[in-house]
Amino acid sequence: MNTSFLARQLLSVALITTFLLWSCQGACSDLALHGDHISLHVKNVALQSILQEFLQLGITVQIAPSINPRVTVSLDERELRQGLDAIIHPFSYALIWKSARKATGSTTTLAGLQVFSPGNRNAMRYLAASNKPTFIPGELLLKLTGTTSPAQLQRIIRQIDGTLMAGNASLGVYKIQVAKSTDIPGLAARITQSGVAVAEPNFVIKAAPPILVDETAEPDISDDKTDRSSMGSTPVAVLDSGLFPGYGLEEYVTTSYDPLHPGLPLSDSMGHGTQMAFIATGMVIPDGVTAAADHTMAPVIPIKIFDDEGLTSNYTLLQSIDFARQHNGRILSLSWETTTASTFLEQALNDARDHGAIIFAAAGNQPTGKPVYPAAYDSVIAVGALAADGSQWENSNYGSFVDIYAPGIATFPVGNQGEAGTYAGTSISTAYIAGMAADYISTHPGAGEKEIKTFLGISRARGDTQ
Repeated sequence: MNTSFLARQLLSVALITTFLLWSCQGACSDLALHGDHISLHVKNVALQSILQEFLQLGITVQIAPSINPRVTVSLDERELRQGLDAIIHPFSYALIWKSARKATGSTTTLAGLQVFSPGNRNAMRYLAASNKPTFIPGELLLKLTGTTSPAQLQRIIRQIDGTLMAGNASLGVYKIQVAKSTDIPGLAARITQSGVAVAEPNFVIKAAPPILVDETAEPDISDDKTDRSSMGSTPVAVLDSGLFPGYGLEEYVTTSYDPLHPGLPLSDSMGHGTQMAFIATGMVIPDGVTAAADHTMAPVIPIKIFDDEGLTSNYTLLQSIDFARQHNGRILSLSWETTTASTFLEQALNDARDHGAIIFAAAGNQPTGKPVYPAAYDSVIAVGALAADGSQWENSNYGSFVDIYAPGIATFPVGNQGEAGTYAGTSISTAYIAGMAADYISTHPGAGEKEIKTFLGISRARGDTQ
């Protein structure tokens, strides 16, 4: 099953059941989108709670944190703009549309919603998803003990009325399908039989893009930054939304992987993965940074973990981490985050680290001070963002789990579900630090994680190996 089907599953659940998957403040709504029409019935519900439902439909939301009025509306198949006028009034909004080519022709779907006070777009921030974990209905992940036989696995599957969908033997992880009405968290908690080491829902993660701060700026990509002869020997595995062709980045790709569409050329419908590859290679340098004269360009292993809706699953992540480990992905750059802790993801990253990988992850673009994952795992170096003047970027997350802050503002020739220009975010900081680590290892082949941390100026001992 690919994650395009995954996204359709989630959308189907939202549209067919037409009730809120997440709890509302004071009441629950029944948001449904059908093409360019909207239905919604709410009484005295906070606007940002309603907008959480747009997130569950794969639609990004940007809004000023101070905008959160109570909303009472009753809409039945209202034209989308008329409906939004009623929901968002008296504030302003803008819609971001995405075109896609299909066998039946081109289609246009809603990709983003921006809500702001007139003349004050700069106050907008990306709306973070609720802390309640989401998962694919009817899917369970199992990790077996090392002594579990195929016959025992089949017996476990029969006992839960499941069907084996996929498996990764090297990780000992299997994806099982059960009835969609199954209480998956409850089922995972009940499976304690011999042979099962870990059981979890197949959690879903939504990409959290950087923030566009200036769409008029143009990047500085000189010819010497597309010269393969300056490339180092240590690749950065960029687990993100893929790679756009045609910008010279192909010269730095050692291998690539698309677990969503194996065998097809790598693509990037979002743009975020391409932006991160620009930073990791060194083709684009963050604001406030001057490249050293002896700086080498880092090769990259782009891995497409996010589908066209910006969604990925834990199983896709496990496959991708395993691919990076088996293809010399010494440095892992994870420019995304979730508030949901996962034993599967933590163990996969622990295993990668035990095999010599050095892992960097974004601390997040919501300054809550609360840990996010995978950045907060001990095996991961968590990266916050700095502004161009060296001060902490105002939207960077912070807290005891953050190991290092790095420049987080850069100008790109490609946009992220929008226009090219200057973007800000901890995703940029993460890719930048990952590229620095790759450059260091290329000139110090025997360096391990401790040497890398010393080079980067990280003195804390969180998760250090001996």
